[in-house]
Amino acid sequence: MVTIRVEGTNWGKARPEDIKRLLQNVAWHLTRHFRDRIYATIEVVNHHLGPRILLRMPGQETYTILLDTTDRYWAQYSYQFAHEFCHLVSNYEKRFNTPNQWIDKTICETASLFILRSMGETWKDAAPYAPWREFAQHLTAYANAQAGKVEMQATEGEDWEEWFRQHESKGRKDPYNREGNRAIALRLLPLFEQYPEGWNAIRSLPTSKERIGQYLKEWKEQVQPSEQTFITKMETALGLAL
Repeated sequence: MVTIRVEGTNWGKARPEDIKRLLQNVAWHLTRHFRDRIYATIEVVNHHLGPRILLRMPGQETYTILLDTTDRYWAQYSYQFAHEFCHLVSNYEKRFNTPNQWIDKTICETASLFILRSMGETWKDAAPYAPWREFAQHLTAYANAQAGKVEMQATEGEDWEEWFRQHESKGRKDPYNREGNRAIALRLLPLFEQYPEGWNAIRSLPTSKERIGQYLKEWKEQVQPSEQTFITKMETALGLAL
């Protein structure tokens, strides 16, 4: 069970209770694909340092997620929270400040796109509030706009494999290249949309410091057979399959 508390009053025109309802819906669009129930208590704070999820102190059970948005920009709230919530369910604290943190961030960029596009469909008939149904198209448009910013990251005529190798080398030093990570997320998004049960695999992301090829092999060793097949499909999508 995911419990969300929206703290503070500095959310502009948005009511904390509406933000809470929204973010619960965001979380549901990911957790509904997991075999096992997710238990987490999340404190959500509006802060200029967001969006980010904070590391917990020893013994602390509550997660803190910072968002950097106000008023009723529901798509922006959703996109930011989806990314940080993905970090939470993938046990981000085990891999913080490691060479493969860029992989975590890439998967969480995928989650943001995946969740908003999913919400854009479900809200047509089942929005958190009935009047929000008309906002469904804006969720889809926001996700597509974010994708559109980076569709040409690997420029026309450029070799994908070479671009990917360069991005990995840079990412192992600095994982915060959001546009580059998002370019890879666009390669993974159709796979997650076709096989949403694949999200179960992120519960077992390895702590490996190896480069991506070996990393994915070690990941496959930690998941169930059905998820091993999914990771093999990821290798193909990324041009890493033999």
